[in-house]
Amino acid sequence: MSANKRNKSPRIARKLLAPLSIYHERHSILEDFEETFTEIQKEDRIKVSCALAYFVTPCDIIPEEEFGLEGFIDDVFLVCYVLQEIKERYGIGLLESLWNSEEDLSEVLEYTYLQSAKIIDEKGLRNEILTFVGLNED
Repeated sequence: MSANKRNKSPRIARKLLAPLSIYHERHSILEDFEETFTEIQKEDRIKVSCALAYFVTPCDIIPEEEFGLEGFIDDVFLVCYVLQEIKERYGIGLLESLWNSEEDLSEVLEYTYLQSAKIIDEKGLRNEILTFVGLNED
């Protein structure tokens, strides 16, 4: 691996994992949603719960125990998938209120979603992941 590629890898990994900080840095995203945005619909709270549960499930579609850091790509994809839906329904402001970074959340989310979706789609796992958590698109 070239030095340039090695230097770039940690930045890419940080960018891909950044949306997880919305889940990781908050002790209860659902409480924050309820306190700040009482109008958030039940189905959206269920989607957030599905993404959170998937993130902590050791036996997911690409297990971290077996694949190491690469095993987080399905978790990243699902978190971004749900966050994109939340953003579309409620606007970026809701998510920005939970974001604790200087980076532009909209750009990070868009980039991370597209990159993780590309990898998941290349592996043909999108429907399997969404079905696993009950969010399949069919």
